[in-house]
Amino acid sequence: MYGVIYIAIKEYAETAFGTQKWQAIVAGSGVTVDFAFTEQPFNDNISYSLAKAAAAVTGTPLQTVLYNFGLQVIRTTNTRFKPIMSSRGETLRDYLLNLPDFHNRISLIYPQLTAPEFRLTDVTDTCLMFHYRKKWEGMTEYFRGYLNGLAEVYKENVTITPVSATSDPEEVYKITWQ
Repeated sequence: MYGVIYIAIKEYAETAFGTQKWQAIVAGSGVTVDFAFTEQPFNDNISYSLAKAAAAVTGTPLQTVLYNFGLQVIRTTNTRFKPIMSSRGETLRDYLLNLPDFHNRISLIYPQLTAPEFRLTDVTDTCLMFHYRKKWEGMTEYFRGYLNGLAEVYKENVTITPVSATSDPEEVYKITWQ
């Protein structure tokens, strides 16, 4: 179901910028994926190319586009593919605890997928450290949007604080429930 990411990116771009600009974004990106097909592997390089093209076509800062892509992925998954969200947990904490195993399993289904790597440390009832191993430089804002989208969907009041420098190969976020 990793094609849901491409569906979400298309939904965001068409809603924010219009169909004509979306077509210009796709043309400018050089990307040739089927934006309606959910059974395809996801690739950060494709998302980044689309974000760069969206920034160029619309004049929106690249970091803003990336953040909104991440946010929209969660919104789209929650509205159009509810079973995906509900299968990962009933709370944000459960979702995050299940995320590393989910990506390990999905990699078995889609061997050509380069799945993101996550791990959690220092897990308590009110806080956890979420580690994201970057595979593609420049996706920090995308992932920040993704985490904030999760907090929005689960309607939980959390603080998401970056702990590591963005130049590190692994980003660490402290997530605290209030």
